[in-house]
Amino acid sequence: MWSVLHGPPHPLSVNWTLEDTLTRMLTADPARREKPALLTDEGTISFQELDTRTRQLARGVRARLRAASLSAPRATPLVGVCMARGPAMVEFLFAVLRAGGAYLPLDPTYPPARLAHILAEAAPSLIVAGPEHESLVRHLAPRGPCWVFDPRAPLDLEGEDPERPESSSPPAGERPFAVLYTSGSTGQPRGVWLPHRAAQNRFQWMWRAFPFAEGEVCCFKTPLGFVDSIWELFGALLRGVPVAIAPDGLEKQPERLLAFAARHGVSRLIVVPSLLRLLLPQLSPPPGDSGVPVPKLRMWTCSGEALPSSLAEAFLARRPGDVLLNLYGSTEIMGDVTAHVCRAGEDPVPIGRPIDNTTLELLDETGAPVKVGERGILHVRGANLSLGHLGSGGSSAWAEEGQRYDTGDLGRMVRDPIDGGWMLLHEGRRDRQVKLLGNRFELAELERVLLRCEGVLAAVALVREDAEGPSLLGFVQPREPGAVTLEALRAACEAELPPHARPVLALIEHLPLLPNGKLDRQRLLALGATAAAPGEDPFLAAWRAVLPRAPLEEDTDFFQAGGTSLLAVDLVRRLREAGKPVSLEQFYAAPSLAALRRGSSRQAPPGALTVRPLEAARDALGTAAVDLLADRFDEIDPLKQALGATRAELHALFASYLESCVKEGLSFVAIDGRGELVGCVVAADLSRVHTHAREGRFVVAPRLEPLDAVLSAITDPWCHQPSEPGPGEWVYVLLLAATGQREVARVARELESTVMGAARARGYRGVVTVNTHALTQQLCEELGYRTEASLDVREFVHAGARPFAQVPEDGAELRLHVLRCQ
Repeated sequence: MWSVLHGPPHPLSVNWTLEDTLTRMLTADPARREKPALLTDEGTISFQELDTRTRQLARGVRARLRAASLSAPRATPLVGVCMARGPAMVEFLFAVLRAGGAYLPLDPTYPPARLAHILAEAAPSLIVAGPEHESLVRHLAPRGPCWVFDPRAPLDLEGEDPERPESSSPPAGERPFAVLYTSGSTGQPRGVWLPHRAAQNRFQWMWRAFPFAEGEVCCFKTPLGFVDSIWELFGALLRGVPVAIAPDGLEKQPERLLAFAARHGVSRLIVVPSLLRLLLPQLSPPPGDSGVPVPKLRMWTCSGEALPSSLAEAFLARRPGDVLLNLYGSTEIMGDVTAHVCRAGEDPVPIGRPIDNTTLELLDETGAPVKVGERGILHVRGANLSLGHLGSGGSSAWAEEGQRYDTGDLGRMVRDPIDGGWMLLHEGRRDRQVKLLGNRFELAELERVLLRCEGVLAAVALVREDAEGPSLLGFVQPREPGAVTLEALRAACEAELPPHARPVLALIEHLPLLPNGKLDRQRLLALGATAAAPGEDPFLAAWRAVLPRAPLEEDTDFFQAGGTSLLAVDLVRRLREAGKPVSLEQFYAAPSLAALRRGSSRQAPPGALTVRPLEAARDALGTAAVDLLADRFDEIDPLKQALGATRAELHALFASYLESCVKEGLSFVAIDGRGELVGCVVAADLSRVHTHAREGRFVVAPRLEPLDAVLSAITDPWCHQPSEPGPGEWVYVLLLAATGQREVARVARELESTVMGAARARGYRGVVTVNTHALTQQLCEELGYRTEASLDVREFVHAGARPFAQVPEDGAELRLHVLRCQ
């Protein structure tokens, strides 16, 4: 028996298109028009608003395409899209399709050199850009037609051509709707034409195999240039399912992503295994909360990388009732061509069986099929195939006039132990393409960038796999000692490679060879694991590779300098490769260069941390808690320092807070593994806090009155919209402090999470807090709080004066954060 698998046959329409499907759905279900289509933290847009807006914008797109006066117009004009992720982007995508065009994502976070290559090869007929990206687009395409669209400005399309272009000779389903760029085998990115037919097949399979239920919500969080974004957006909307649009960059911040998903009731999420690994710790209930985090999120789709069995097992143990769907594919085959619902105990995790209207073949190097059980090269046929690569030259991956695609992946057929049917295991690659954080990358592209640097004789790119995932390594042999520097190599990589493909670089005197004269790749990998480069500071090298634009001062905080959870994993991995093992827990406790140097050779601090409720204000624990609060605020609070208030005045105020609020059971302390008090949070029912203040229970010294006034100035407008909150509605965090340089972030997070859990358990609508410190401001953002108001305290006037005028700029912003639990 030969290794061939056929997906179930299901009919497709030859004239199916994305834009017409939206129209037909709204015509068949008029009531759907008034229901939400797009969800954001700022509000919602109905299907009616989306439909009306895209029709208006399509007229503008069509008119500008005709005005371009192309000498040889394409049957399907290409429109570049350089916009922030948001409703305006979605509206423009549908507008481009309704104008008969296809969209070309232009990610503004990519290096200008990469974008310039894409624009030169794809030659879009029009570029649509947001105002914030106008200068970039004008620089890259100074002569190209550009529509700078400000979604905040009134839409004026009077006189625009309302006609739709005449249909071309091929069936509508064979027209392209997008061109997505991937890393090519030549070392240059290659554009892939994606037809409506491939989207139809992918969508209809998913709609049939995993139908949406009433009330479901999907999440659009993948950058537009990656194929998963197509299902996230169109796969849901075309079925009448609302889509929550995550702000740019949220996909790199696991805690904030989950908080966003919880706020909007997201029921399905696509994640690469690298991201799932980071989300996993957040899927356990916080202390004091017996509920399940993001309870409506029940379907998790993994794609983009191999799914390790250990990760799947850990996920299923934490979310036993959820579906973990493992998909396999690439851009050339519409993202996904096989599927498997993961089960406990599978090792390795299969990639499953072909989806509808597709055929998978395992062939040898001569193109002949291999026998069942043998490893072969995976080839794909069927309705999921793209139209090929953009530009001349074609690709050796396509055969039989584009009817068969060679994925370059290796696979093997095995029996399913449950039903006895055949399914596929993924067994690596036969070429040099790799997956980095879910993004395909060709190692030749890194080598090309390095070889173009002056003074480079030879360059080799490799990837090493470990428990934390793949690491990209670049080895460079200079023409002579000192001919090239690591700084020059890093600058070249930053200028030309996408953010996910920034390598760990090493200078070596000679490339190691095997006795037969071939490159000794294993020895290179060993070299990469022991040192970044001769004589280079490994801490500085790792920091600079991950945050190339951040300051290099020893005490700079990683997260305040722009670091994220994903970048933290990258930094820790690079340090481990350089022989400086640091755990994530150590790093979070000490996120600076100086602390990393001190802590890399030490054991992690005691891991035990106990959070317990405060039961009394005047017992030993309550007294110690007030002392800790007074000490920390006396030491670090810039507002207190500007007022010249004393520690005794702070102590009296904080003691009165705790005395009035402790009986509500919403205040907690944190105790470390040595039994020492390391943190405290004082919180209470917001309505009762207002009552206590009116009754004069809080001891506010005259010098602290401006502080009380500025807090009221930022909270009162929110509290009285539309009316003052009543008892049982909101929890207000009055104070939070943590001590211990290496533990402060962790302790603060645990305390804040405990209050959130208590608020949810008691049915509160949410939690409200005011923050001045950058750490707690960032912590609130990561935990899903929204910034409802901000205030520059230097401009605040009290009793005819500006009491906080001398506060340093980095401590002058007061933020009102609100987390909604329901």
